[in-house]
Order: sequence, then structure tokens, then C-alpha cells
Amino acid sequence: MKESRGFIKYDKKLKKWIVRITFTEQGTGRRINRTKRCATRGEADRFLDEIRPKIRSGIAPVAAPSKTTMTEFIDRCLEEHFCEAEYFRGQKIKGVQNTVMPKVLAKHCKTYFGSKLVRDVDRKSLEAFRKWLIELPTETTNEQRSITTVNHNLNFLRTCFRYGVRQGIIENNVFSSLSKLILPNPDSARNRIFTFGEEMALFQHAVAPREHLRLLFLIAADTGMRRGEILGLKSSDISWEKNTIFLKAEVTKTNRARAIHMTERVRTALWEETKGQADGRKIFSMGRFQVAWETAQRLAGVENAHFHDWRHTFLTRCVAVNVPLPVIVKQTGHASEEWQRYLNPEHINAMFTPLPGQSAEEVKAYAKTVLTGLRAALGFDKINNLLGD
Repeated sequence: MKESRGFIKYDKKLKKWIVRITFTEQGTGRRINRTKRCATRGEADRFLDEIRPKIRSGIAPVAAPSKTTMTEFIDRCLEEHFCEAEYFRGQKIKGVQNTVMPKVLAKHCKTYFGSKLVRDVDRKSLEAFRKWLIELPTETTNEQRSITTVNHNLNFLRTCFRYGVRQGIIENNVFSSLSKLILPNPDSARNRIFTFGEEMALFQHAVAPREHLRLLFLIAADTGMRRGEILGLKSSDISWEKNTIFLKAEVTKTNRARAIHMTERVRTALWEETKGQADGRKIFSMGRFQVAWETAQRLAGVENAHFHDWRHTFLTRCVAVNVPLPVIVKQTGHASEEWQRYLNPEHINAMFTPLPGQSAEEVKAYAKTVLTGLRAALGFDKINNLLGD
């Protein structure tokens, strides 16, 4: 194994001295990170003095003691890996954006595995855990869990095992030798969009006590922003001079900052909402969002809709009015080719379908106004005028 001197630092949050030493394992070529938390600086120095000769002789312990329980292991992963995100010059260097969800997922994992040793976790126990999750009713609706929810728990465990091996906490990643443990999700290819008739109906029912939803709908439909990005908006994120919303890297899913153009109706609504607000204050402060959202859908007669469908809707509308794909992807912040599955001619034809009680003429007139504003916001009309299109 290659020799490494390692380093020691004090973690103010954990109130521990952290020792880390990295080396390359002979034979396999694996890079091993051996980490240890110590109560004192002297203990940390002694650990390094003891492990360096073992690395040189090829007998360095790769993993922590084999008697580590699943509860201890998961708690350590929460402390070290799923901690609050830290950023340097706009780039995430440690932790995760959402620290709430890992804690929820960890609760289920610790409830099931408890004091079971990490070394004893195998495919059979993971399959039993999956079966337990499927049969476990949800806390809010007391209904059967979806495949997506079950997969979230399994993916959380897989991330823990990967981190444990990478940091030298455990020796083996049981997931590396398993296949088909995580169930295929029938919702993963979801590509539903909102029709203009549905948008009109939702706006009609976004009134007291749900009036806050109207601005949410507007921003989602005309910018393609994710729900978390919208709910985290502050008035200081808006540039009225440049007519853009600037999303910092720490609030985006991809950890990449991006500037988003506003349509005239979004700009007007945001201006009215933020007048007199302090720059550091969030624009939206709501509690039970999901309840209000589901109520609006029911009253509007909209079925099988997710809030994320607004993002699909924005992209489809941009394609319908021939906005260049690079412009669309820059606006939405897609980091993969996922957006390609929204390019469905059937969606474009169905966008103008009226709901009961609506006429085809009023839906088309509304759609024309929305699409014209969308093209203007993205600067595409200026390009066409310049070229004489």
C-alpha cells in the first residue's frame, strides 16, 4: 500500500477530533479512506502513529470494528454524509440540501434493523426489509406505500453502504453484489402535462384561502422551476432590471446556479407580492401546501396531477412554439437527457382541450396569450424580428 501521512482537524459541530488517512490498497488498487473520531488531539495523534506502520506493512485495518450495529452505522452516516450542505464559491463541497428526508428514511431503517450488525445484512434481510416497507401503511393516509417511497428507503441504505466503504467505516457494500433489489417504478417515465383548460380551472379555484397557489402556478407554468426552488425564493433573488430570477447553486437540484427569464404575467404578480418585503425574507411562507394543492385540483376537476407536471408543461409549451432546445434546457436546468421524453406530439395536440364548461375558443385565446408571453420572455420573438421571420 502507498504511504499517506493523513491529517487531523477539529469538527466544531461534532466536538470531536477527526483523523483521516487515505491510501491505495495493494492488489485491488482501491483508494481507502480510513476515518476515526477522537475525543482529544492526543488520541488522534496516537491513532495516526499506530496506523502508518500498518499501512506500510500492508496490514492496515480497512474497516471499523465488525460489531457496528445498523443503528450506529446509520447515525454516523447522518452526521457525516447527510449533514447540512456546505458551499464554496457557489459549489457544494459537503453534505446535502435536504437534511429532513434522510432523517425520515433513517427512521424506518433503524426501526427495522435496530441492533442488527452491519456485517449480518445480506440480500435476504434486505428483501425482508423491502417486504416490510411495502406492507407498512403510510403515516398520513394509512394507505399502502408506493414503489417510489419504497425505493427511496432502499436508495438511502445503498448510499449509506457506499459511503461506509469509501470512508473505511465498513468493509463490504452488500448492494454491490445485488441486482433487481430496487423495484422498477412505473411512475419514473411520467410525462403528464397540464392543458390550458386545466390551468384556467386551477387559477379559477386559487382563491381564498388558497390564493397563494396562483402565484405558485404562474411561476411553475412560465419558468419550469421545481417546487422547492419556487418555495425557497426570496425577493433578493429577483433582478427587475434584467427581468430574471437568479437561483443560487445551493437551492437547485443539480447544484448549479442559473438565471431564469420572467414572463410579463410572472413579473407583474411577483412585483405585487414582494412590494415592501425585506430582501432576505422568503416570498412564500405556507404550511400545509399539499392539502391546498389537492383541494384546488378537486375543485377544478383536474385528475392524476403532480405539481412537478408544471415543469413538464413548460418544456412542452416551449417546444410547441419552436424555442431552441439549448434555450429551454438552460432555463429548466436539466443536467441529463430526461427532457427528451416530453417531446410528444400528442401532448401538443391535447394542450388546447377544454374542460366541461369551457369553450374551445376561450381556451385557444388564453393559450395564445400565454404562448406569446413565453416566447417574448425567452427573447425568441426578438430573434425572429431581427431575422425577418
